[in-house]
Amino acid sequence: MDHLTVVSILDKQIQIGRTKIPVVLIPGMICLFAIIMGLNVVYLKRYNKLMSYFERFYPEIYERIGIKPDFGLFYSKANKFKPLIDFAKHHEPLNDPKAEKLLADFIEFNRKFTWLASGILIVAALTYFVIGIVATSS
Repeated sequence: MDHLTVVSILDKQIQIGRTKIPVVLIPGMICLFAIIMGLNVVYLKRYNKLMSYFERFYPEIYERIGIKPDFGLFYSKANKFKPLIDFAKHHEPLNDPKAEKLLADFIEFNRKFTWLASGILIVAALTYFVIGIVATSS
């Protein structure tokens, strides 16, 4: 591919409202959203597995860390994972090796998930800016 072909591909844009989006970003944005949705599904499955275990075997702990409605049936927009993460980091010893393993695995997964999600967002932002600079400089 020669330089003019690359520039012409990067130069094509779609206008949505007042915003112009380079066409080359659209497949990347779709992939980014799919990756983020997939990571969120995996995270939610891990969370639900741990919470169902606590609901079944430790109802008093489940009541303490489970999300509760603020008013009637209405829940706040607060981070519903935070009580479980705080409990997993600073909990009293449980005499249940399976519960301890599930908590340790969830904390490790949460740490890796945070780094992975941050890295994906940084790479996506850098890619967007680089392609935007190349598209506007041509």
